[in-house]
Amino acid sequence: MTESWAIAKRDLKKRYSIWKDIISIIFIFAILIGAGFGLNKIIKNQNLGQSYDSFFASGMIGVFIAILAMSIGIDLVIDRRGFNKLLLVAPVSRISIILGKTIYLFINSLKTLFVTAIITMIYFNTFSMLKVIVLVPIIIFSTLLFLGITLIIASLIKKQNTADTIFQIILFFFMFFSGAMYSINPFPEIVKYIFYINPATYVVEVFRYIISGSTFINFYVSTTVIIILAVVFSSLGIYLYDKKLRDG
Repeated sequence: MTESWAIAKRDLKKRYSIWKDIISIIFIFAILIGAGFGLNKIIKNQNLGQSYDSFFASGMIGVFIAILAMSIGIDLVIDRRGFNKLLLVAPVSRISIILGKTIYLFINSLKTLFVTAIITMIYFNTFSMLKVIVLVPIIIFSTLLFLGITLIIASLIKKQNTADTIFQIILFFFMFFSGAMYSINPFPEIVKYIFYINPATYVVEVFRYIISGSTFINFYVSTTVIIILAVVFSSLGIYLYDKKLRDG
């Protein structure tokens, strides 16, 4: 773990930019509130139990977690920065390097969503310190969940030039079958099972509860599912990806 943290700190010192963080936060918040406010005028919200802008913003933060976490995995596996070459020649273990790069990318990318979530809570007058405390482990486990899924898929792909297409299809599924943009309640029970097998659904519902106080799936059920899937998928993903590298 010491080696992993040293790798993460090195990248953080080398590439950190506070202005980039500020611009990212403003941009994401503007998209969430602007799109939600605009759609609030044309979408009926009687099935939501809240205004559509609150429903949309809280749910989409969960989707952004999935997008950023999977982009972390894609950055690791597509080797845009010579990552795989580093793994093969470095005098430290592959697992330590994978974890170090993951920690760096996690801190560098997802801290903006943490701040954005807090600002969103303040905007909708739902802020509390307890929610802020809960937000930290939820973001960590949600990130590990989607990162694990990315590494599992990457370990099964022989040609890396197909990875982007596959990940885009998966992200499409996560976005449109998670209830992030519309309520899952009106759907027939058989259709709801598509949402229930989607890990993003539970992440969206947890963030929606934390930020807006509303959810269609019990908060503790969603949290338990996220933690279990995060442990299983991240462990399996790191193992399979490391095995792929060792096998050539």
